[in-house]
Amino acid sequence: MKKLTVEKAVEISAPVSKVWAVLTRPEFIRQWFYVPADFPESDAELHSGSKILWTDSAGEVYLEGTVTAFNPEKSFTTSLHDRSWKRPVKTGEVAYTYTLVPQEHGVVLSFVFGDLSVDPEGEQWRKAYQENDELQKIKELAEQLK
Repeated sequence: MKKLTVEKAVEISAPVSKVWAVLTRPEFIRQWFYVPADFPESDAELHSGSKILWTDSAGEVYLEGTVTAFNPEKSFTTSLHDRSWKRPVKTGEVAYTYTLVPQEHGVVLSFVFGDLSVDPEGEQWRKAYQENDELQKIKELAEQLK
């Protein structure tokens, strides 16, 4: 089966610490996340082991994310598991990864999401994430924090 991934990047004119805050603090994440989510630890900054939950209209969790790799102000990965997937997935097989690379006047933020081929709606999700404006929202928030 063909891998379904999204890879994008954006240059941000803000210090790494500001971009990191926008990426890891729920009060900011709620402003840029494409699909609204819940944070069981309330407003605690994300860390290794943090949970992110997506619920349906009945309040049932259909997608769970766990931060499985965490390198402060450098990168983090959230591994995902959806109840609709036909088979169990290994940790990291379907994940979001955000990576920050410092530049002379800011940061390059890269985003990798996949492999979505396990998801029955994987192609639709790949397209939606390729086209969404999450990275632009992160950029705007981080640059406003100066």
